[in-house]
Amino acid sequence: MVIVLILIHFISYFKCQSNSFNFSFSLENSRYLYVTRLIYRRNRAPQPIIAPKKSKKQPKVGGATAVFRVKSKAKKANTQKNNAAKSQKEKLIMTVTNTEHFGIQRKIVANMTSQSWHDVPHVCYNAEVDFGKLLYSLKVLNAERDKENRISINTLVLKIICEALKESPVMNSHINFSKNLVRGRIDTFKEINILMPMILPNGKMMTVNLRDFGEKNLDEMSDYIKDVSRRAVNTNLDEAMFEVSMKDTLKEVRRGRLHKAIFRLIGSKTGKHKVKTLKGKEKRAYLAVPKSERLTSSDLEQGTVTVSNIGSLYKSQTGEMTLLEIVPPQVCAFGVGALKEVPCVVTLENGKKEVGIKTVLPICIAFDHRALDFGDIIPFIKKLDGISASPELVICTNSEKEKNACA
Repeated sequence: MVIVLILIHFISYFKCQSNSFNFSFSLENSRYLYVTRLIYRRNRAPQPIIAPKKSKKQPKVGGATAVFRVKSKAKKANTQKNNAAKSQKEKLIMTVTNTEHFGIQRKIVANMTSQSWHDVPHVCYNAEVDFGKLLYSLKVLNAERDKENRISINTLVLKIICEALKESPVMNSHINFSKNLVRGRIDTFKEINILMPMILPNGKMMTVNLRDFGEKNLDEMSDYIKDVSRRAVNTNLDEAMFEVSMKDTLKEVRRGRLHKAIFRLIGSKTGKHKVKTLKGKEKRAYLAVPKSERLTSSDLEQGTVTVSNIGSLYKSQTGEMTLLEIVPPQVCAFGVGALKEVPCVVTLENGKKEVGIKTVLPICIAFDHRALDFGDIIPFIKKLDGISASPELVICTNSEKEKNACA
């Protein structure tokens, strides 16, 4: 509003000036200018009162002694402030009790799992397999055998998974996908090579490739696992895993990822993170052990699926896996829990229903959504239900052999 009035004022001023050719104004114009200026002054915002700047110089009262006192007080205040901040920082610091750099086994696991969660869109389904009939048939089978030849629940679980995979072969695959080009392929394998973590006698964990388990029966599976455990005793874990790591590094070079291979070598051969491997006489003595008596890189290489059986490590636990990583380029992984009893609805012969108890085995099925959909795992789940209802599909006792009831 004020700006508009000022513009009117100047327009009137120049108009009057052009008519009279001098700087005199009429009485009417003078009154108009007076009113305009009065309105402007009333509407104008009050101007802030600026206080005079204080001098930065210290007062000279008392001479150098006053300046010294001021500086001493400021220094004391800063010291107290720093001490308070230091004490607060000390409260937040946690005490480190031990520092252990990654070994070769932990490096490989960390690299694979990081790649898994970075690249793979995980989807999980928790299945509960009714294990009542299967457990009864297994007890009958083991009752006919001596202690050394008995079949473990872990071996039975591996057999069930292998038979179910035959109904859904695409789950036994590797994926090759390029994110940049948005193209890929799925390679389905005939052989079922199960990658399974095992606890060694020294307490360390080693992931072993159980080769061609799809074509083995329960006894052959059991013998294979026992042989792996026997050879693991004579195996230097760091030496075997380093051999696997070097093969993976050479694969990266062939794929044109030279920078990645160089970083791997720097990480494994320099500083505190250097991988400790055998040297000199120790290495020659280790290599002198026949490969049939120790695990080699071929026993630790990539499988087609992964099975993690926590139930075999802690049988009394009642939890279950809800999520686990898929090891690239695999498209599927299985997490097996421990047997547990749960309430259920039982249908009697007369058609009535009542609450009962059944023994179930929780299995977490994780799959890569880039390669699989739920429709691809439905045949797998149906096969699990079929085996739980008809244990003779995987367990063949002597009585069933006589009846020719075995699959």
